[in-house]
Amino acid sequence: MKIVTSFDDDVLKQYESRGSSAFFTIFFEEAGNAYPSASWMDFGGVIVGWWIMATIQLLNGESPQNFYFMDGPFCLKMELASDREKVTCSNDKEAICWTISLVDLVAELKRAANTVIRHLSQMNVDEKGRNSLQSGLTMLAGLK
Repeated sequence: MKIVTSFDDDVLKQYESRGSSAFFTIFFEEAGNAYPSASWMDFGGVIVGWWIMATIQLLNGESPQNFYFMDGPFCLKMELASDREKVTCSNDKEAICWTISLVDLVAELKRAANTVIRHLSQMNVDEKGRNSLQSGLTMLAGLK
């Protein structure tokens, strides 16, 4: 499972000029399937931060957790297996049932968060969002 991000710099500048959080393409991809869709745009920095916090809860044994998207009624339920090594990602409405190792989920979240931080830094936008993501990464690193 991969978290895919893509940035339209004009859109980022437009949202920054309004004082809004960064808005960009973000979705999950597994075996060529995209959720919610390959063109989904959302407040990506905010939701990656939510997903990091939910993953911290999973690492603490609090399962299941929901990975929500802000725009729309979309989310993936993340359930930790009894061996605490695998996570089942599901959405009954969309007939999604993916499995990822907990280690790979953490690595993918770190990769996605660092990609977002790096691009927003290059564009000099959403400083608050970048700082929040960095704080979440620091908390996540403290658990592993």
